Amino acid sequence: MKIILYTERLHLSNFRLDDLEHLFEYRNNKECGKYQEWKDTSKEYLKKLIETNFDRDLNNDEMQFAIALKRTDKLIGDLYISKKKRKQSLLDLLYLLIFKGKVIFLNC
Repeated sequence: MKIILYTERLHLSNFRLDDLEHLFEYRNNKECGKYQEWKDTSKEYLKKLIETNFDRDLNNDEMQFAIALKRTDKLIGDLYISKKKRKQSLLDLLYLLIFKGKVIFLNC
């Protein structure tokens, strides 16, 4: 795992294959999903998403990174960055991260 950025509680890193279950869990959480435009939340699609992005870095035109709790390393969200899409914000953070029923990150 290559950590890109960290804060007191979170770290941003490349995906790992063992992130699949947590990615599936929050991408299928109705509270998270109601603020998103995810079309496919199947394990097959999410596994491809992880495999496509686990070795990308900020030199790529598009990339997706994992956001995890620093203390437990549990995946709780992801960060999409696109250098191509000018009508979209460069950083398109997950709008709502929920951990143990509490919103810990909202629309940044």
